Amino acid sequence: MVAGENIGRRWGSVPLLDFTASVKFLRDSIERFGEGMIDFTENDHSVRFVSHGDSVRVEDSWASGVLACHKEEFLAAVTCFVDRVIQDLATEFPAIRSNVFFVQLGE
Repeated sequence: MVAGENIGRRWGSVPLLDFTASVKFLRDSIERFGEGMIDFTENDHSVRFVSHGDSVRVEDSWASGVLACHKEEFLAAVTCFVDRVIQDLATEFPAIRSNVFFVQLGE
């Protein structure tokens, strides 16, 4: 959800760990470079995120217009999402805690 708009419903099925990693790297990219993009291997969709002052502009390749949200809220939501995925998967599949990719995802 961005500014009350559910842009995710157009993406279809997306592998959870791949998407979680993409979102985490997106957060890091926005913090370091002021922008980032998520491309989907499952389709030709992409979503571009650009930091602009205290907001993040979201440009969806399958939609016209630009959405925006408060930057700190966006970064906090990404952190919450990544942490929740890690927690839920580790609870459901305890062996995943020894997977190098999974460990790095939580760092």
